[in-house]
Amino acid sequence: MLLYSSTPRLCAPPLLPPGIEPMDAWRELLVRFTAPQGGSSRSSADDLTVTRRLTSESKHKLAMHALALALWIGHGQGDTAELAKLLSLTPKEANLYLRQLGCAMPRTRGSTACSLKLPLELPRVEQGRAAPKKR
Repeated sequence: MLLYSSTPRLCAPPLLPPGIEPMDAWRELLVRFTAPQGGSSRSSADDLTVTRRLTSESKHKLAMHALALALWIGHGQGDTAELAKLLSLTPKEANLYLRQLGCAMPRTRGSTACSLKLPLELPRVEQGRAAPKKR
Protein backbone atom coordinates (compact mmCIF):
# COMPACT_ATOMS: atom_id res chain seq x y z
CA MET A 1 0.00 0.00 0.00
CA LEU A 2 1.40 3.39 -0.96
CA LEU A 3 1.13 6.19 1.56
CA TYR A 4 1.49 9.87 0.78
CA SER A 5 2.24 12.54 3.32
CA SER A 6 1.05 16.09 3.00
CA THR A 7 4.46 17.65 3.62
CA PRO A 8 5.58 19.32 0.38
CA ARG A 9 9.01 17.72 0.24
CA LEU A 10 7.53 14.22 0.45
CA CYS A 11 4.72 14.65 -2.05
CA ALA A 12 6.43 16.83 -4.64
CA PRO A 13 6.58 15.25 -8.09
CA PRO A 14 9.92 13.50 -8.65
CA LEU A 15 10.65 15.61 -11.76
CA LEU A 16 10.73 18.87 -9.81
CA PRO A 17 14.02 20.10 -8.35
CA PRO A 18 14.23 19.90 -4.54
CA GLY A 19 12.81 22.85 -2.64
CA ILE A 20 10.07 23.73 -5.13
CA GLU A 21 6.56 23.74 -3.74
CA PRO A 22 4.14 21.19 -5.28
CA MET A 23 2.06 22.52 -8.11
CA ASP A 24 -1.69 22.84 -7.86
CA ALA A 25 -1.99 20.08 -10.45
CA TRP A 26 0.02 17.71 -8.22
CA ARG A 27 -2.25 18.49 -5.28
CA GLU A 28 -5.29 17.88 -7.47
CA LEU A 29 -3.86 14.50 -8.50
CA LEU A 30 -3.35 13.56 -4.85
CA VAL A 31 -6.93 14.48 -3.99
CA ARG A 32 -8.46 12.72 -7.01
CA PHE A 33 -6.44 9.50 -6.90
CA THR A 34 -5.84 8.88 -3.19
CA ALA A 35 -8.03 8.48 -0.12
CA PRO A 36 -7.44 9.77 3.42
CA GLN A 37 -5.74 7.20 5.66
CA GLY A 38 -8.09 5.75 8.27
CA GLY A 39 -11.43 6.35 6.58
CA SER A 40 -13.11 8.74 4.26
CA SER A 41 -15.02 11.47 6.01
CA ARG A 42 -16.28 14.33 3.88
CA SER A 43 -14.23 16.87 5.84
CA SER A 44 -10.93 15.09 5.13
CA ALA A 45 -11.66 14.10 1.51
CA ASP A 46 -9.97 17.23 0.13
CA ASP A 47 -7.64 17.78 3.09
CA LEU A 48 -3.94 17.38 2.26
CA THR A 49 -2.82 17.70 5.88
CA VAL A 50 -3.75 14.05 6.51
CA THR A 51 -1.80 11.06 5.25
CA ARG A 52 -3.35 9.66 2.09
CA ARG A 53 -3.29 6.15 0.59
CA LEU A 54 -3.75 4.66 -2.86
CA THR A 55 -6.73 2.29 -2.74
CA SER A 56 -7.56 -0.39 -5.29
CA GLU A 57 -10.45 1.77 -6.55
CA SER A 58 -8.03 4.68 -6.94
CA LYS A 59 -5.61 2.45 -8.87
CA HIS A 60 -8.36 1.46 -11.31
CA LYS A 61 -9.42 5.09 -11.75
CA LEU A 62 -5.80 6.17 -12.31
CA ALA A 63 -5.22 3.35 -14.82
CA MET A 64 -8.31 4.35 -16.81
CA HIS A 65 -7.20 7.98 -16.92
CA ALA A 66 -3.66 6.98 -17.94
CA LEU A 67 -4.97 4.73 -20.73
CA ALA A 68 -7.29 7.48 -21.99
CA LEU A 69 -4.35 9.89 -22.03
CA ALA A 70 -2.18 7.33 -23.87
CA LEU A 71 -4.90 6.90 -26.50
CA TRP A 72 -5.17 10.66 -26.90
CA ILE A 73 -1.39 11.02 -27.30
CA GLY A 74 -1.26 8.05 -29.70
CA HIS A 75 -4.08 9.42 -31.88
CA GLY A 76 -6.43 6.61 -30.87
CA GLN A 77 -3.96 3.74 -31.28
CA GLY A 78 -1.70 1.85 -28.93
CA ASP A 79 0.02 -1.38 -28.04
CA THR A 80 -1.89 -3.18 -25.28
CA ALA A 81 1.11 -5.20 -24.11
CA GLU A 82 3.29 -2.11 -23.78
CA LEU A 83 0.58 -0.10 -22.02
CA ALA A 84 -0.09 -2.97 -19.60
CA LYS A 85 3.61 -3.26 -18.81
CA LEU A 86 4.01 0.49 -18.22
CA LEU A 87 1.00 0.64 -15.90
CA SER A 88 1.78 -2.64 -14.07
CA LEU A 89 -1.47 -4.19 -15.26
CA THR A 90 -2.09 -7.69 -16.49
CA PRO A 91 -2.80 -7.88 -20.23
CA LYS A 92 -6.33 -9.04 -19.39
CA GLU A 93 -6.94 -5.94 -17.22
CA ALA A 94 -5.48 -3.61 -19.86
CA ASN A 95 -7.68 -5.16 -22.58
CA LEU A 96 -10.76 -4.82 -20.36
CA TYR A 97 -10.07 -1.16 -19.62
CA LEU A 98 -9.32 -0.39 -23.28
CA ARG A 99 -12.57 -2.07 -24.40
CA GLN A 100 -14.43 -0.01 -21.80
CA LEU A 101 -12.89 3.11 -23.34
CA GLY A 102 -14.23 2.07 -26.76
CA CYS A 103 -11.17 0.42 -28.33
CA ALA A 104 -11.29 -2.43 -30.81
CA MET A 105 -8.77 -5.26 -30.60
CA PRO A 106 -8.02 -7.34 -33.71
CA ARG A 107 -8.92 -10.99 -33.30
CA THR A 108 -5.66 -12.24 -34.81
CA ARG A 109 -3.55 -14.41 -32.57
CA GLY A 110 -0.54 -12.64 -31.09
CA SER A 111 -1.68 -9.13 -31.99
CA THR A 112 -1.40 -6.56 -29.20
CA ALA A 113 -2.59 -3.49 -31.12
CA CYS A 114 -5.68 -1.55 -30.21
CA SER A 115 -7.45 1.30 -31.92
CA LEU A 116 -10.18 3.61 -30.80
CA LYS A 117 -13.33 3.32 -32.88
CA LEU A 118 -14.33 6.76 -34.07
CA PRO A 119 -16.78 8.34 -33.88
CA LEU A 120 -17.11 7.13 -30.32
CA GLU A 121 -20.58 5.79 -29.58
CA LEU A 122 -21.45 5.78 -25.92
CA PRO A 123 -24.01 3.28 -24.65
CA ARG A 124 -27.54 4.61 -24.58
CA VAL A 125 -29.15 5.05 -21.22
CA GLU A 126 -31.97 2.57 -20.84
CA GLN A 127 -35.19 4.04 -19.60
CA GLY A 128 -37.79 1.99 -17.85
CA ARG A 129 -41.09 1.21 -19.48
CA ALA A 130 -43.80 3.78 -19.13
CA ALA A 131 -46.38 2.98 -16.51
CA PRO A 132 -49.69 1.75 -17.95
CA LYS A 133 -52.32 4.44 -18.20
CA LYS A 134 -55.11 4.21 -15.67
CA ARG A 135 -58.65 4.47 -16.98
